[in-house]
Amino acid sequence: MASLPESRIALEKVWQARLRTADERLKAARSHLKDIEKQRRDRMLVSSDGDFAYRQAIRSETAALLNYSRVLRITPDLVVRGVTPPESDWDG
Repeated sequence: MASLPESRIALEKVWQARLRTADERLKAARSHLKDIEKQRRDRMLVSSDGDFAYRQAIRSETAALLNYSRVLRITPDLVVRGVTPPESDWDG
């Protein structure tokens, strides 16, 4: 089996690190959402503040999930199939 070009190996490492980061951010966003939900249930947040915090936590979790899904789609394509992601997907 031929070895991968150094640039591809480096690119794979970058995307694998991005996948780990995206996973950590998703877990943190979900944990934060659960904390906000618990505080609302326990009436530790005033209604208007609680509603705002809840909406923000939902938005954060959604953004983290979308990013994780995007990176999760790209990484196996690169690592398994050798498909280099378009440059438009590199940021984020």
